[in-house]
Amino acid sequence: MAIENGIILTGGTGSRLYPLTSTVNKHLLNVNGKFIIDYPLQTLKKIGVKNLNVVLGGNHFEQIVEYLKDGSDFGFNINYIYQKEPKGISQAINLCKRYLLDQDKFVCILGDNLYQYPISNCTITNKAKAVLIKHPELKRFGVATLNNNNQIGSIIEKPPYIDEAKRNYAITGCYFLNSKFFEYFEQMKPSARGEYEITDILKKYNDDGNLSYSIAKGWWLDAGTLSTLQEVNWLTQIKTTKLCKECEKEKLLEEFYNYNGMPNTFCKACDSERRKNDYYSNHERELENKSVYYSNNKEKVIKSNNESTKKRRKIDPAFVLRAYTSTAIGIALKKQNSSKNGVSIIKKLPYSIEELKEHLEKQFEPWMNWFNHGMYNSVCWDDNEPATWTWQTDHIIPQSDLPYTSMEDDNFKKCWALNNLRPLSAKQNILDGTSRKRHKKVSK
Repeated sequence: MAIENGIILTGGTGSRLYPLTSTVNKHLLNVNGKFIIDYPLQTLKKIGVKNLNVVLGGNHFEQIVEYLKDGSDFGFNINYIYQKEPKGISQAINLCKRYLLDQDKFVCILGDNLYQYPISNCTITNKAKAVLIKHPELKRFGVATLNNNNQIGSIIEKPPYIDEAKRNYAITGCYFLNSKFFEYFEQMKPSARGEYEITDILKKYNDDGNLSYSIAKGWWLDAGTLSTLQEVNWLTQIKTTKLCKECEKEKLLEEFYNYNGMPNTFCKACDSERRKNDYYSNHERELENKSVYYSNNKEKVIKSNNESTKKRRKIDPAFVLRAYTSTAIGIALKKQNSSKNGVSIIKKLPYSIEELKEHLEKQFEPWMNWFNHGMYNSVCWDDNEPATWTWQTDHIIPQSDLPYTSMEDDNFKKCWALNNLRPLSAKQNILDGTSRKRHKKVSK
């Protein structure tokens, strides 16, 4: 459900943008062919806002009214509220009380704040929400610090000192609030600089356990100074969308895979579908070629594999233990219990066969199941062999190649930790063989 009620704050004198603001309201300065205010209006539009309260103030506020009028040209129903004195964001929001007191939730955005991408996770919940972002100059903003439970632990307005060891985020100029705001505001007092700080309101929400957050993607800037205005002009010229040639829809660049630094021709969804279709159309021919070669050179292949295994054992002390672990887990999985070969291994690892099975199933591709684990059909190397492609030991692969020499080694436990195991499709195993590359990813 979208949030239909919003506030945009357009006050301020624009003194940091002088002389550009000597005759023009700062929100109507040009940024790449649009006014500054057009960008936050677009952000509100994508959130779903229909009823908009515009808080006016500062110099040349009448220009905002002349530009927006009744809001119909922008898709909004507009109310105008005038803030006589600049007493802070919270006081400006409180001026809209009569329009929002009976609303479950509303969103407020600063009129000079620009976001590269739409703000996500903005559906209605019982909690207020702050939009955070990583920023190199945290001392300029309100700062939220996350604790070990990934919750907001503290909020400080323009802190003089930043503890770099903690997870600190700047609080951007977009706030998702509810009617609790007006109760909290009645308890507020002006700060040392004479303003009602929005961070004080967020602290009250957080103290009551009613504050959540989302992390903004891409860049975020407030166009409040000459330097940031110049930066915004440059950033907004960078293209952030691309047309997918398959579905013919304009999509964000993050929805495309990158190849050599350039976005793919097709979006991720279309690319996955095309690859899936290519898999079904080409895999039989690939498997048939492999099968024919194996049938004609069976002894040669077996001899080559044996020699390769011997060499591997000499140069890789963990090879035997890795193979034994994979075999033991594989047999236990196949029989759905801790078999004789798998008992000693499973006891060393902090998960059961049932937990492992569930973990692997979550990673199955749409065409994978416990019978074929990635095979399109049951092609066999030898016509005399039964077509039973049940799970094999080398179809479970750790995503790390940490060195270890015993089951007591910490690296052994990390390598075979549940989050580091994934199913390897039979097709991938057959086509890639022992030359496959493993990801250097370790779950701590």
